Amino acid sequence: MLADPIAKNSTLGTFTQFANVLDLTGLAVPAGTYAEGDLSGGQGQDRLPFGITLLGGRQTDAEVLEIGRRFEEAIDGK
Repeated sequence: MLADPIAKNSTLGTFTQFANVLDLTGLAVPAGTYAEGDLSGGQGQDRLPFGITLLGGRQTDAEVLEIGRRFEEAIDGK
């Protein structure tokens, strides 16, 4: 990430960049992992990360960040 932050953020922000065009607030939040084989029915043992995107109206940055903080706190407690 530190070596090329713009390229990495462009990749990671694929699902939140449209929020800027629509004048929305977008926040990508890590949501856990799943076994590689879970989606394909295979036997993959590798754990893959996934996340969610929170969207809010214009100028709701603080509220969306607070919801993201609470979400991360809730899943870390499991």
